[in-house]
Amino acid sequence: MSETNFEKLYKQSQIQIMELQDRIKKLERIILAYDNAHTPPSKKLPSRKKRHTNGTGRKPGGQKGHVGKTSKPKPTASKTHTPERCPVCGSDNLTITHTEKQNITESHKTIT
Repeated sequence: MSETNFEKLYKQSQIQIMELQDRIKKLERIILAYDNAHTPPSKKLPSRKKRHTNGTGRKPGGQKGHVGKTSKPKPTASKTHTPERCPVCGSDNLTITHTEKQNITESHKTIT
């Protein structure tokens, strides 16, 4: 009895399938060494990193093209500083050449 062409192809494909299954098992063992709960992030393979999308389909953080909105504190009061005495000689006979202004903001609102 001689094998038909179809039977030869079938046997070759079965052998190839078994070889590929063995290769897959070996590769899965290698990946397990890098992808488990005890592997530090620096040792994990880059292609295996997961990106969390929080169910929205977007990556975390600011999205490309988004203009940020950072609130800037508004001053609640301003104070003008003028010296009463000369810091060098201590004289109170001064000629004011310039003044500095400081804006005061409240960092915490008090609840009353």
